[in-house]
Amino acid sequence: MSDLFKPLFAANLLRARLAKLTMELGAEEQKILSDWAATAADPAFRTLNEKPLQGQFLTDVFGRLLGYLPAVGHLDRYHLKAESASTETRGGKTPDGRLGVYGPTLDRTRVVIELKAPAASLDAKQSGHGYLTPVEQAFGYSIGAWSDIPGIV
Repeated sequence: MSDLFKPLFAANLLRARLAKLTMELGAEEQKILSDWAATAADPAFRTLNEKPLQGQFLTDVFGRLLGYLPAVGHLDRYHLKAESASTETRGGKTPDGRLGVYGPTLDRTRVVIELKAPAASLDAKQSGHGYLTPVEQAFGYSIGAWSDIPGIV
């Protein structure tokens, strides 16, 4: 296999870890997953762009399923920010979401989230984004003001 196409994780290690994984989902989490699966299975889903889905996806997946605290109800210390400018987002590059530690005196991003439309090819150059692929656009956040960000989703 070419070095270019090696998997991100070794298959045998991934299988071993997954065999030990136990995940108990409550009724609310199961409903969220079921709703997203049904929506993704609908052909009309592929006709949508990212904007009408972005807020709910961030809230459902990162907030309700993975437990990242949103600003509402947690202004003193929260972990999930939807698309927003900050002292870290100079030059017009603003990711669709950020994970980190935020509050009145905190603005520390650890992960940037770049979302795309359901039908978007992650390997196709996009005219509206400097002719970068979505993957190149996401990794572009790790340059300059975002150079210390360890994670990209």
